[in-house]
Amino acid sequence: MKTSPGKIIIRTAGILLLWLSLIYLYTLLHEGGHALVAIMYGGRIDSFVLGFNAYVSQSGANFTPLGESLFNIAGVLLPAICLAVALKFYNRNVVNPIYHYIYGTITIAVIGSFLASVVIPLISLFTEPPVDDDISKFLQVSGLNPLLVSFTAIMIILLFLLFSYKIGLYSKIIEYLKPLSKTKRDGLNKQQTAVLVLVIIFLGAVVFVSYQILVPNKVFETSFSTNIRDNQEVMRMPFIIKTGKSYKMSLNLEAEGILTDIQIYDDNGNIVYQNICEQFSLSTTLKLKPGNYLLELTFIRDPDVMVKYFGEKKYAFSQDQVNMLKELFEKTRNDELIPVSFSAIIQ
Repeated sequence: MKTSPGKIIIRTAGILLLWLSLIYLYTLLHEGGHALVAIMYGGRIDSFVLGFNAYVSQSGANFTPLGESLFNIAGVLLPAICLAVALKFYNRNVVNPIYHYIYGTITIAVIGSFLASVVIPLISLFTEPPVDDDISKFLQVSGLNPLLVSFTAIMIILLFLLFSYKIGLYSKIIEYLKPLSKTKRDGLNKQQTAVLVLVIIFLGAVVFVSYQILVPNKVFETSFSTNIRDNQEVMRMPFIIKTGKSYKMSLNLEAEGILTDIQIYDDNGNIVYQNICEQFSLSTTLKLKPGNYLLELTFIRDPDVMVKYFGEKKYAFSQDQVNMLKELFEKTRNDELIPVSFSAIIQ
C-alpha cells in the first residue's frame, strides 16, 4: 500500500515532536534529581531550565560530603529509578506502537546516560576528566575508586538490558520495525522520496535555527557548595571568550557570615566585573571581548583580615561602611566551618 506525501509529512513531524517531548521529559527528571537533593539539604532552586540547554542552579544547600555526592549523581539516578518503576508496569500486549516506542526510546536514553559513568572514571585514571561534568564532580567529592564506579555503571546497564529483554520490550520494538524495513525494501516512488527528503531537511533546519536563536551557547558555567574554614580563601576559574559581544550573566551566592569579593579579570588584568557582598542573586549583561578571562572569588570570614584585604586592594570604603561590614561576621564567629553556595552562568 502506497503512503501519500501528506501522511509522510504528518508522520515525520509527529516523530520529531515525540522526540522533542522525550528530551524535555528526560531533562525534567535529570535536573529534577539535582533539584530534589538540593531541597533535601535546605537549598533553594534559583533557576530550572529544560530542553537542549537544561540546567538547574541552587543556593543555600548545606551539603554533607554524602549529600554533595548524591547531588552530583542524582541527575542519573532519578531517571533510572523512574525507568525501573515504569518497566514494572510495561504491557507488551498494548496495541498502540507509540506506547512501545516511548518505552524503547526512554530506556535507550537512560542506559546511554550511564555510559558517561563508565567512560569518565576510566579517563580519570590517565588524565584530568571534564571539569564541569557531574560524574567528574561525583568522583572528586565521593573519593570512590574510579574502577568501582565504572563497574557499577556497567552492571546497571546490563541489568536494564536484561530486564528489558525479559519483559519483551526489545522483541516488541523489533516486531514493529520489521514492517518498516519491508517498506524500505519495496521502495518509495520518486515523488514520495523527494517529499520525505525535503521534509526532513526543512524540519531539521527549523530545529537547528530555533536552537541557535533560542538556546545561546554557554561560555562559562559553574555551580558548587563548599565549606570555608580559613579566614581567607581564594578560588580561581578561567574561561575563554571567542566572540566579542554582550553576554547574559546569572550569578547566585549564599554565604551567610562571609564577605565574598567576586571579580572577573580580562587577559590584561583589568576588572570587567566586581561585586562585594554576603549573598545575592542577579541576572545582568556583560560586554566581553575575545580573550582569556578569570573569575576570582575571595571568601573572607574575619574582620581584621577584611580590613587588611581592603588596604591591599586599595578599596575606598568609608569607616562607617567598614564597621557595617564587620557586623556580618558576628553571625558565624564561633563556627568552625561556614557553608557557601555559588553558581554562575555566562551565555
